[in-house]
Amino acid sequence: MICTADTGFGPIQYDDAAVITIEGGLLGFPDDTQFVLLEHGDGDTLGYLQSLTTPTLAFPVMDPAFLAPEYPQPGPVVLAEIAELGTEQVGMLVVVYGDGNGGQLHANLASPIVIDILARRGKQVLLDANVFSNHFPVGATSHVTSPPPNASKQSAA
Repeated sequence: MICTADTGFGPIQYDDAAVITIEGGLLGFPDDTQFVLLEHGDGDTLGYLQSLTTPTLAFPVMDPAFLAPEYPQPGPVVLAEIAELGTEQVGMLVVVYGDGNGGQLHANLASPIVIDILARRGKQVLLDANVFSNHFPVGATSHVTSPPPNASKQSAA
């Protein structure tokens, strides 16, 4: 079924089958557990994890494989097992943020979001911050404040 939600990006349409339930929410946002993943643009690595509970809450995210192919250790399947999620098809996202000094992007590799793609369930996992950076440079100067041009589209996690 197609649903509509008002968001900080304006109204969006999404298929209710695309909703991802993040158990326990994300750090600092425990009440926000229902999200859809919005594409930022065609072929762009940046997306937005849009809360369906709080319309103005959307986290810029990306697949960490674009940053470090060997990340994480242990791998996504082991993290899914630890998070008590299914392991047949596992996806991962990391939250991306700007440093406020010219728009350099950084990714939080210390707390990835592990997603059971088939069940559309996920959980944020806390890794050792002494091993994984919460300030990993993405490498491109950009701004994460612009709304996604294709906000009505969602991509598979």
